[in-house]
Amino acid sequence: MQVMVQRTRQFRFNPALRKRIKSLQARGIRVGCVRKDELPALDRFLARHFPAWREGNRRGVEAGNAVIVANRAGRVLGFSGPYRVGPRGAGGFSAVGVAPKARGLGLGAVIFNLMCAQLKAQGARVVHLTTNLDNPGQELYHRAGFRTCCVADCGMRKELT
Repeated sequence: MQVMVQRTRQFRFNPALRKRIKSLQARGIRVGCVRKDELPALDRFLARHFPAWREGNRRGVEAGNAVIVANRAGRVLGFSGPYRVGPRGAGGFSAVGVAPKARGLGLGAVIFNLMCAQLKAQGARVVHLTTNLDNPGQELYHRAGFRTCCVADCGMRKELT
């Protein structure tokens, strides 16, 4: 397990991602904050692709936390969130995920970086995340400015004789 941190003062939305957003729009994909009419599609997406995150996402949205989604023709292809800024300026989020068939389009980078930009705009001074050491999303986090601040392997065991 590793804890990563991003100081939002240094975060800049990569201009290449703006071009990617336009490319996605040309393919009929809308990326932005989830709208109320998209919530059922988000729930179906989570039930199908990330069932373990479904309940936490529902609770986060009900609590008023925002979610970024990629949506094409009423089908959610990816999401990031729910995200929020705490009273001391620490931002956090629950998860980020892209449907297997939609991977490779750059949706994860766009969704995740839009969420980071929103957290910064909402006053987050720092954003923390916790991830497994084998999570392929680590490169995405690094490119968005996150740095590892703590690593722990809680699965290590040694028998003493």
